[in-house]
Amino acid sequence: AGRFALALDEPLSVGDHQLALNGAGLHTETRVSISPAEPLRQGPFRAQLTPSGWRIDWMTPGGGAQTTLLIDSPGPVR
Repeated sequence: AGRFALALDEPLSVGDHQLALNGAGLHTETRVSISPAEPLRQGPFRAQLTPSGWRIDWMTPGGGAQTTLLIDSPGPVR
């Protein structure tokens, strides 16, 4: 029932990744698929529901694209 945020020092490589979340006697895992953001053509952001949760591609102040993942469907708790 907790929430967390993780800001990375560098981008994840393109492809599939498995994330493991641990803490207070809890262990859960989920898979995410990372791909480059497509050009933003209709506004400063695009939200898309993926199997692991929401993916939001958004324009940075410098004009580049950045992606935020809101993971809402973790795997089994062990």
